[in-house]
Amino acid sequence: METPHVAQKSPFVRKMPAGTYYWCTCGNSKSQPFCDGSHKGGSFSPTKVVLTEEKTVAWCGCKHTKTPRILRWIPLQAPGLSGESGPSSSTAT
Repeated sequence: METPHVAQKSPFVRKMPAGTYYWCTCGNSKSQPFCDGSHKGGSFSPTKVVLTEEKTVAWCGCKHTKTPRILRWIPLQAPGLSGESGPSSSTAT
């Protein structure tokens, strides 16, 4: 069995719209993390990933995992973190 080329040692984290994607498993694609046909003639074939809604995906860059990870990130919404001013420190008289 062939060993995949490590495209990068960290995942390609991208917000992806709904659609069908073909994740590169050989590591040789010039369109990482997606397949561009560079695997032709070898033992690799792309992995089809269908997203039914927009999601954040961590597409494996090392090519040694079997599937990309689909993440659901919830943005932190806390007072004071969005640049909004907090309650006034002055007291009413």
